[in-house]
Amino acid sequence: MKMRRVIGTLLCVLLLTACGAQPDSGADAEETISPAVQRTDTVELSEHTAELTEGETLTLTAQGKPESVQIQWISNDPSVAEVDERGIVTAHTEGSCMILVQCADHPEVQDACVLTVRKKPRMVVLDAGHQRDGNREREPIGPGASEQKPKVSSGTEGVATGLPEYELNLQLALRLEQELVARGYAVVQTRRSHDVDLSNSQRAAVGNELGADAVLHIHANGSEHAEAQGAMTICVTQENVYCSAIYPSSRALAQAVVDHLCEAAGAENDGVWETDTMSGLNWSQVPAIIVETGYMSNPEEDVKLSEEAYQNRLIQGIADGLDAYFEGE
Repeated sequence: MKMRRVIGTLLCVLLLTACGAQPDSGADAEETISPAVQRTDTVELSEHTAELTEGETLTLTAQGKPESVQIQWISNDPSVAEVDERGIVTAHTEGSCMILVQCADHPEVQDACVLTVRKKPRMVVLDAGHQRDGNREREPIGPGASEQKPKVSSGTEGVATGLPEYELNLQLALRLEQELVARGYAVVQTRRSHDVDLSNSQRAAVGNELGADAVLHIHANGSEHAEAQGAMTICVTQENVYCSAIYPSSRALAQAVVDHLCEAAGAENDGVWETDTMSGLNWSQVPAIIVETGYMSNPEEDVKLSEEAYQNRLIQGIADGLDAYFEGE
């Protein structure tokens, strides 16, 4: 069957179904065709078998699955238009994929079946930087590197609040998780406790193993100069010898996040720092950035970073930056 005929027939069927009528297949057929039935199935698996009755319109929603899903249709040994001999139809884009199923008893009558495909949620890994007890053992700065750095430190602390950075980072990561989940993202945390022992390379491995769409290492800054303030993001350089392939996406992610964060929080925008000195980024195989939310060495900024209202503005900005990054892909 030619595609134009399929689409034309489908539109007719949909219009007739919407009006509560059956396709005009002759008086004899009309007497034996059951009324149109509307049914919606929610499917957890990427493959689903559905038995279709005559005149039935089935809407099948594959939740949280990739853009390409395979659905097998069974309907009394039907002849299926625009579907291969196995009865498999593949939808390549988000939205609705229309297929036609012919009833075995009445091949002149074609049922319209609607397959609705939802995109797989974006996977974001959040790494609350540092931990209660640092690990001074050393690890390579990147895959195969001879240069080594300590595996992980406990971070800085607030000059005014005395709040350890590792605590602040986890506060922000957990708040950010709630916001991202509410926006439809899938979120994985590298830690939910302060009492862990995760090196920077191990933190990067979480995103790599999941094939994450983005990894955000949440940190706060420190400086010998008390007047230093503002937020920044960090990514690898284009010349990075370990993971230069992630530079374009990481750079775009870093720019989007810092711009939206600073706009939402009213923070000074210190831009994007490109460097190949960060182990957690050098070990990454997926887009990854470090988010420096502010300076704990600045008394005023330190106090703001500990306040719930300011944290909420930071979170909104980071989430807005992620949205903007993915919209621009």
